[in-house]
Amino acid sequence: MSYMGHDNSKSGLTVFLNRMLQIIFRVKPLQFRYALELYFCMLLDCYRAVFNKLNQSLAEGSRQCLRKILRNKVILVDSFYFIVPNYRDFTCVISERLVHRFILKAIENGLVEIFCDIGAHIGSYTVRYAKFVRTIIAFEPNPLALTYLKRNLVMNGLNNVKLYPIALSDSIGKLKLYLHEELGWSTILRGKRKRGCLEVKTVKLDSILQELDSDRILIKIDVEGAEPEVLMGSINILSVKRPIIICEILLENLARIKGILHKQNYLMIQIEDLNYLLVPKERLGQILNMLQEIIS
Repeated sequence: MSYMGHDNSKSGLTVFLNRMLQIIFRVKPLQFRYALELYFCMLLDCYRAVFNKLNQSLAEGSRQCLRKILRNKVILVDSFYFIVPNYRDFTCVISERLVHRFILKAIENGLVEIFCDIGAHIGSYTVRYAKFVRTIIAFEPNPLALTYLKRNLVMNGLNNVKLYPIALSDSIGKLKLYLHEELGWSTILRGKRKRGCLEVKTVKLDSILQELDSDRILIKIDVEGAEPEVLMGSINILSVKRPIIICEILLENLARIKGILHKQNYLMIQIEDLNYLLVPKERLGQILNMLQEIIS
């Protein structure tokens, strides 16, 4: 089921203009020179978007430059402080606005007591919602991303977050984490990234959440292609707790995930780009009403 979906007709310039408006109204660099860097990044990002198909070498050059700008700067986004590795990772903090609006609506409606952030990156979700829920359980296996996440938690005075420096999968053991220059693009899938790798511990989500005393659980999954394995390791939670799930799903995994969800009486609703809501069938009407409210 596609509720909002992704408009593939959007041009690079349209995407850039949308991002520029978001930055102007939502982002406050803490120093003037940070602002200059940020707006230069915006222009360079526009250049990259326009020339991405016309000239691959020029586009790649601008992409490499974006990875070096705004490095380790503190930015105020939606009243939350973030120290960002670079501009490319910064864009993750300001993206997925519809997803964030849905989460806020779910919290407002009393549906979320525990937020589970799988693939927490530098904290764009964890930092935003820690003050509004009882507990956040965050998973981030990339040591460098975890360092930024911890710093962002400290800057925002958050102490109700349980951090797990591990990866989630369908088995307990160890796997290689393949790294990427953008911290949020690291993955446990072989061949997806080519910037080195490191060995990380893997567990099932069921083993972490089995003792929870609440069924008001919202799970966010962003694991760069490993989402089927994460869901297979969460079967008991899906069956017993019936959480609402927000999951980024790569196209090649859609069929497999539909099969997993069908067995658990879950439905998929596409809401933004590659982001889907995975909802128990018995809660479909409630979720559709919430979606209608946030876009009306």
